Amino acid sequence: MCVALAWRSKPQLGWNPWLATALEIGAGALCAAAMYYTALAAWHARTSFGPPAGLWVTHSGPAFAFCLLVYVFAQGRGLLSRLLAAPFLVVLGEISFSMYLLHQIFLTYYRRHPADFAHLSNAAAFAVFMAILLLGSYLMWACIEMPGRRLIVGRKPIHATPAMAKSWREHLARGRKVYLAGLAMACIFGFLYLTAGKVSGVSDSQVAAMTPPSLRVYAGTKFGGVFTLRGLNIQCEADGLHLSFAWSSRQSQALTLTNAIHMVDAAGTILGQADYKQSNPKGGVAAGEIWLDSLVIPVGKLHDETTGIAIALYDGSKHLLPIDRGTTDWGGRRLVVPVGKCPVSGQ
Repeated sequence: MCVALAWRSKPQLGWNPWLATALEIGAGALCAAAMYYTALAAWHARTSFGPPAGLWVTHSGPAFAFCLLVYVFAQGRGLLSRLLAAPFLVVLGEISFSMYLLHQIFLTYYRRHPADFAHLSNAAAFAVFMAILLLGSYLMWACIEMPGRRLIVGRKPIHATPAMAKSWREHLARGRKVYLAGLAMACIFGFLYLTAGKVSGVSDSQVAAMTPPSLRVYAGTKFGGVFTLRGLNIQCEADGLHLSFAWSSRQSQALTLTNAIHMVDAAGTILGQADYKQSNPKGGVAAGEIWLDSLVIPVGKLHDETTGIAIALYDGSKHLLPIDRGTTDWGGRRLVVPVGKCPVSGQ
């Protein structure tokens, strides 16, 4: 805020382009050095002034360097700041607050519904996430944030730099760019709706082929008399533990439960969780229908002490369905499947 006040009091200092470019490079180098030496500075602050000082430097130590960076680039006189004044980059900076507000919402949904995205590779899932985040942030900025600012400040100028003022005028009108962004967002959601979710129409022969002999003993396990675990596959890969479950419904119903997937030790203690909602984007399931759920537990979430995967189904009130066979705990409401050792993060 102090930097903003200083800049507003005298927004143009009359630097020539060569001096401004040198100052921009210097400010960037200072920020890089501040980040590189933050840990060392935090250690000195902690030993000299106590833990609170060390904690502050850890989280906010480079702040002063970045204040200088913001002030220098706000002059808009050097080569780097002129390159950053490209319309796309200006809009990217403008929507950054909306990105901050939205990204955790999208990530939380992704973590809670991994089966909906199992058909996408990691690269494709990341591309879809970034597309939705950028388009959603742009629409939120253009349709909510900017009109909200205009409502608060009236007709007073909000952006003093020419590049940002031009961007403001172009996007506040909610013209063609906004409508195209909305159309692109709708197309992505439509694609996810039509392709996401359970892989249904699976045959008994496919289930038998995916289930290795060591795990066939668990095939046919009933959960609450309404769902049957027809088969499963557990594979340790370089990127983590790959899990596949073949389920069938014993009656026509909507899929509204949550699949609890726990990594457990020999005593049944939960070492990690990968719970996910039953995928139900296109309605319920018919009696006897078989579908596949797939998910990956990343290497970073695996533990040396993991000896098994525990499986349970529960509703919104955390009521667990009873299980009719196999090695169970929690009063016969959690099926425990032994797994081999997978490499953990750092090994």
